[in-house]
Amino acid sequence: MIRLAEAHARMRLSNTVEIYDVEEAERLLREAIKLSALDPETGRIDLDLITTGHGSYERRLLTVMRDEFQKMLNRLNITNINWKKGLEDFNEQSDVKINEKQFETMVSSLEEEGILRLTGSGNDRTIITLNDEE
Repeated sequence: MIRLAEAHARMRLSNTVEIYDVEEAERLLREAIKLSALDPETGRIDLDLITTGHGSYERRLLTVMRDEFQKMLNRLNITNINWKKGLEDFNEQSDVKINEKQFETMVSSLEEEGILRLTGSGNDRTIITLNDEE
């Protein structure tokens, strides 16, 4: 903030930093934070977006989606399911509809943890649940 205030004073061709320069530096910082940390889903400032690239709302949603997807597979006793059908079935049983990118993030997360495995490509992919014996 000091550097911004000093730079603002230099832009005015002044060797002295005035209160106005400090106020303008503060305004610039506030605007920068708003632009980079505004969560589009909630409309709130979330500094996690700056530090991790993912907002806290998005992380909570991913956790809930993962849990619900696993419950759905267990409830229906499904060991493998077509990618497109998995997305459709998930959205049918859910109050919150997700898009394919969110579904892919969720499934990839479960795959990284060794809970699921993907085979194939595109919409022809198959999601295979891995049990404890594998």
